[in-house]
Amino acid sequence: LYGELLQLGDILRIPRRVMPATVPEYWDYYHAMVRDTLKRTEIAEVLLQMMEAPLLPLVPRRLQLLVWPERKLLGHLLFLQLGGGLTADAREKLGINWTRGNDAELRTLMAVARSTRDRVPERLRYAPIAYHARRHADAVATIRARATKQVA
Repeated sequence: LYGELLQLGDILRIPRRVMPATVPEYWDYYHAMVRDTLKRTEIAEVLLQMMEAPLLPLVPRRLQLLVWPERKLLGHLLFLQLGGGLTADAREKLGINWTRGNDAELRTLMAVARSTRDRVPERLRYAPIAYHARRHADAVATIRARATKQVA
């Protein structure tokens, strides 16, 4: 997780000097942010409510009721990802009720995702902006590696 955080920072061009230097420093930062900064704002409220049955962007509004079961399933999957990605103190502060059943569902979902991940083309594994950011970061890393190799 920490390695992915650093990679994301690199993609977003966040200087390493402002990133937590070690895993313990990351957790100190995280817990301080949860304790002192995290709040259930209006935006957080909207996002949490969207998980009840999010609108499907490619389905016209007047047809959204016809795809209610799919919307509920998508909302639940979003809830599992969001809730499962937070620590207990962050869930508590946001008022997210997380149960042992949710934990078991998330573990099952992650097992399925792990077993199918490599079968899905990279282009489909990421949102378009994340896919392009990854490609750009890879290209920059390749160019830097070649430049370093030529200098040596």
